[in-house]
Amino acid sequence: MFVAWLALALSVVGTLPAAHASDLNSITVQKGDTLLDLCRRYLEVPSDCRQIVRLNRLRNPDLILPGQKLAMPVDALKSSPVAGIVTFVKGDVLNESPGRGGRRPLLVNDAVLQGTRIFTGKESGVEVAYDDGTTFFLRPESTLSLIRTRRLIDSRMLRDFFLQTGEIINRIQRATGHEQRYNIQTPSAVAGTRGTIFKIAVDPAETTRSGVLQGRIDVAAMEQTVSVDEGEGTVVRKGRAPLPPRKLLLPPVPSELQKSYRTDPFQIVFTGVEKTASFRVILARDAGMKDVTREKVIKPGEPCTFEGVPDGVYWMQALSIDELGLEGAFSVPVPVEVRVNPLPPIVQEPADGSEIRGKEISFRWLKVTGAASYHLQIARDKEFSDKPVDLKNNVDLSTVARGLAVGSYFFRLSSVTADGYQGEWSNTLGFTVPPPPPIPPTPDLERPVTGKNEMRLRVRVTVPGLAYHFQVAKNPGFAGVVVDETRNSPELVFPRPDEPGTYYVRSRCSDAAGNFGAFSPPQSFEITRSFPYGWVGAGFGAVGIVLLILL
Repeated sequence: MFVAWLALALSVVGTLPAAHASDLNSITVQKGDTLLDLCRRYLEVPSDCRQIVRLNRLRNPDLILPGQKLAMPVDALKSSPVAGIVTFVKGDVLNESPGRGGRRPLLVNDAVLQGTRIFTGKESGVEVAYDDGTTFFLRPESTLSLIRTRRLIDSRMLRDFFLQTGEIINRIQRATGHEQRYNIQTPSAVAGTRGTIFKIAVDPAETTRSGVLQGRIDVAAMEQTVSVDEGEGTVVRKGRAPLPPRKLLLPPVPSELQKSYRTDPFQIVFTGVEKTASFRVILARDAGMKDVTREKVIKPGEPCTFEGVPDGVYWMQALSIDELGLEGAFSVPVPVEVRVNPLPPIVQEPADGSEIRGKEISFRWLKVTGAASYHLQIARDKEFSDKPVDLKNNVDLSTVARGLAVGSYFFRLSSVTADGYQGEWSNTLGFTVPPPPPIPPTPDLERPVTGKNEMRLRVRVTVPGLAYHFQVAKNPGFAGVVVDETRNSPELVFPRPDEPGTYYVRSRCSDAAGNFGAFSPPQSFEITRSFPYGWVGAGFGAVGIVLLILL
């Protein structure tokens, strides 16, 4: 399989733009040089000397003079293979090398040799650098074959790549005194350049899109070549000639870009550029935009929504895409902080919209991972401008608010980390402190009725829905209560006390919520000791019986 791909890539080399295929190297003849010596010194295959004769139209190959300049094809010059070094890898990146068989993971610091084929998976990328400063970055879902990477005898670099699919961004370093030759072939076109920054993309339909960010490239297809200058691009559909170069669109501008985004998801809105069909927005962990975390293509007017982005500092970059799919220049990367954590606490009580009576209002919430303390605010308005409670640095998962006046309130909670960073507020919830209910009336207690075996207490005027609390005690301060009962009826019947003495009674009312009114004024009743007629009669009877016996 690898040999087949290499053969296909090599077959495309013959379609290089004419200006590149005819690259010539000029050699100055020195005293004592012969053509055969020069061919042995400079040519990869010395027998190609006949080609030098024809190229320079030498009538007598044995007669060359000092100072004479001879043209030699660059492709025929001696060269040595040059390996690139992997400087960055993200995700699933594989390589296939001649003679090794199978695909292997590509790692940082690995050498990439001539004849290697590189594959990047989804959300993956790889950067390869050469010792002359030239680099290329292969974006996700791309396949690239390194057909030739060689250094000529005069230090000139020759690179021929075949991009089957995906996108490659090239940064070519111009060598001092020598121009680089750098060619990217695709299934539908060939791009050749010397000293430039440009990108080439091939889609599934094998359409090639080229854009120049710096310098100039030549793009050839179907025996036609167009020159694409800086800030321009061209499109080549398979089996067709290149379209005339057109200006690349300017990048979109983010409106109201925040330095820190604290919600998940978060949105970035862009102002459009004329003739823009869509935008591509990239979020990366590095300013070089290689370690891409999120990438989205959106339509003009749509917000770019990112979700599930871990906390951290990122770099955001965007570009415009025209109706032909040509991507414009990247915007300058700008830093963006994402800090969603710590999350807001989940409130357990009070329930939203609840009515809370009493002098104390309890607040409880669930523990938040990463939170060292919590911040509670209670306000009379949703804008939280009037805050009767602003409790910070609460390390517990609950607290109590006291002394809130009657009215409606709003509250919210946030989590705070150990370094003092406060997360987003929870949703705003509300509760009401209602006016206290009317105090149940003080009952008008009738005088206690003492029966032979029981006592009866009764309230004169009754109110529907009230309960009645009765107390009987032997102390006017009701320290020793002997009867303490509540009835739904205004009457209490209880056994008559056995112990003589003065007893005190009182009563109070309570409503359905258990709120009590004041006790009635205490009333009293007496339990007297009765004369023991039965015992006396029994005594006299016993005496009579004794007397009868004695008599």
